[in-house]
Amino acid sequence: MAPPHLSARGTLTLLNNALLSTHLKLPTTLPGANVSFFHALYDNLFNVQGERSTPISIPTRLKSLLDENQIPYSVMTHTTAYTAQGAAAVMQISGKELAKTVVLWVGEEMSLAVLPAPNHVRLDKLADELGKSVRLATEQEFSDRFPDCELGAMPPFGSLYNLPVYVDESLAADEAIVFNAGTHRDAIRMRFDDFVRMTKPKVCSFARKA
Repeated sequence: MAPPHLSARGTLTLLNNALLSTHLKLPTTLPGANVSFFHALYDNLFNVQGERSTPISIPTRLKSLLDENQIPYSVMTHTTAYTAQGAAAVMQISGKELAKTVVLWVGEEMSLAVLPAPNHVRLDKLADELGKSVRLATEQEFSDRFPDCELGAMPPFGSLYNLPVYVDESLAADEAIVFNAGTHRDAIRMRFDDFVRMTKPKVCSFARKA
């Protein structure tokens, strides 16, 4: 339940206090954000007892993985956005703070590439690093691989779908990572170190600025 009669700035202060235990920090100002946005974010951080409150739409297997491993995270619910850049805009965060998940074929193995939202995968560079052919997977090829996710909104947790994960090294520059949580309306924010510990990705350089 969101705290009543608080401005966006006041709710933002409460959010930062709630995130102290996770060592995450929200920006001091988010230009253009309204109070309802912050209240929704506050609601999704903790319920009255201090537990995380996760919308039903988030894949059960993802929620279970994080909760069972006691990983601190926050859920950010926003208006529907079908592109990573669009999601970053409605969440009032920089595109480079949001990680997008791209489905690839690395050799004969379907894989996930994770990189900043504004960037593109340099297929040739990733192929050189891995010593294998790399190409983008088509929606038809991967649409059935993520049955609990909306198409194009899969989280970057390859272990949930028996897929290897490749993460662009630029994401390691930030303490936190934000990514789609299985829908075009929900995102998860967590420590990058926790993300790496859970996904055990290969970190390399393959992102190209748009």
